[in-house]
Amino acid sequence: MTDDCLIANVLVPETEETNLPVLVLVHGGAFQGGYGNMLPTINLVNSKRVIAVNFNYRVGIPGFLCLGNEVALGNAGMKDQIALLRWVRDNIANFGGNPNDVTVGGCSSGGSSADALMLSRLSDGLIHKVLPGSGSSIGSWPVQFDPIQNAKDHALRLNFTNIDDIEALTDFYKTLPYDIMLKDSEILYQKDSTFLFTICVEKDIGQERFLEDAPINIFRNKRNKILPMFFGFASLDGAWRYNMFNRWSASMNDGFADFLPANLEFQKTIKRVKVAEKLKGFYFGNQPVGNDTLLSYINYFSDVIFVQDVLQSAKLHVQFGNKHVYVYEYAFNRSDKPAVPGRSDILGAAHCAQSDAVLDEGDETILPEDYRAIKGMMRKLWLNFIIYG
Repeated sequence: MTDDCLIANVLVPETEETNLPVLVLVHGGAFQGGYGNMLPTINLVNSKRVIAVNFNYRVGIPGFLCLGNEVALGNAGMKDQIALLRWVRDNIANFGGNPNDVTVGGCSSGGSSADALMLSRLSDGLIHKVLPGSGSSIGSWPVQFDPIQNAKDHALRLNFTNIDDIEALTDFYKTLPYDIMLKDSEILYQKDSTFLFTICVEKDIGQERFLEDAPINIFRNKRNKILPMFFGFASLDGAWRYNMFNRWSASMNDGFADFLPANLEFQKTIKRVKVAEKLKGFYFGNQPVGNDTLLSYINYFSDVIFVQDVLQSAKLHVQFGNKHVYVYEYAFNRSDKPAVPGRSDILGAAHCAQSDAVLDEGDETILPEDYRAIKGMMRKLWLNFIIYG
């Protein structure tokens, strides 16, 4: 992996039609990984009603280190997305697409990216409809609360100690090999539902800034775009945290306050502990976090990482002037692929399953008949939004 990763894939239907609507898909991966071709859309394009574009952008430290200086301004990955959208504006007509009818969508951090584009001046005139899935610009993880402290904390984990010297810290990250940058999985597994290197509010030192203020302030100052939006989330988005269940269940019983989302702020520790006790009681009752309460564990992380953020963002868009906001929950249970491996008793849709239902899945003739029907319905829903808003 290198910085030379800005590759776009354009999928064009076999049709003589021109001026087709364009769907730009932003891949997910918690802003730490992923690639454009994770999002295959041949079936959608074969409707002959839309052109699809997916692409790579810088992720992790190369994409989201934010030190507020010329070397690490922040949001390099988001500026890659802006560069892609500018390329689409300038070139998509050559592929039969309409540069004035561009829908941007994605799931997880791709959904957060799509929503964040609604708050950036840099995307003015580049997007016309938005399809965020299981992610938003609001919450504990999409936007860093203290990016410099995050950079310091991560450097300490990599055994660099001169963290209070910003110039030295900058040089450390400049010379850090890519394999070291990308190997620390702990970035994804913070108990407070943050991912360290994500979008940041940029310091103004004369450059183009992707995000000029905290998302809530952009809403309050009515600087959010007014465009059609189609939010979605999955009923068991929190199943994404199943891989941490064995590691975290005992810790949640001993100190649930450590697992409160970072966007909950408390002036006093005792208040934090009391809120944690109430939340634990709400989700788990009098039972401990364990195998018998795995569904409660998933529901908790569904809410604090995904659902609350999506609903809060949708509410803010409506509150501050956008009357074309739609929200759906996807809850289809796949008989061939449980949301939680080995637990067919836990029914619902896994993280980003609503997007999977639209995307290609190999030889779809072998999929269960009811799921094929759902995929057809979801593709129709997306196409209707992309075409008509």
